[in-house]
Amino acid sequence: MKNKYLLAVLILFLSVQTYSQKKADKYENLKSIKIDTLSNEGSISVVKMDLTPVQLGLEKSVKLDKIIFKVFYIEDGIIGYKAMTHKPENNEIAFFYAKNTQKMYFSVGSGLKETYLKKEFSQLIKIVEILEHRVFAAIPFSGMSAYSVLEEYK
Repeated sequence: MKNKYLLAVLILFLSVQTYSQKKADKYENLKSIKIDTLSNEGSISVVKMDLTPVQLGLEKSVKLDKIIFKVFYIEDGIIGYKAMTHKPENNEIAFFYAKNTQKMYFSVGSGLKETYLKKEFSQLIKIVEILEHRVFAAIPFSGMSAYSVLEEYK
């Protein structure tokens, strides 16, 4: 009986590992540009990706050819001012993250605002997957917290 239990746990563990690896592989080929910028809040790293609506599950809800996804990340400092003053382009998604305080902010351009105000799970989770598996794969990052920030977007 104990062997059956151990086998079941092992199979479950391997299944979860395989699923996680497939998710990570799915976003591995996304091209990103990392730009380091300085601000009065400290050194902010900016990661910029050009995505298609299909990659974000938005092909039925937006009429854009390209979506710019920018992630503003600060290791040690406050990112709130940058988040509040940033004016996203029409086709831009902006995500702000301060590692030391775990603060996160989210904003979108006017061409995407109506879509993200609907708060559809399948569209929000695509952003979380990219953040977890592509942008912050090498550091601790809470996808659940990011999802909460996306869900609270107004």
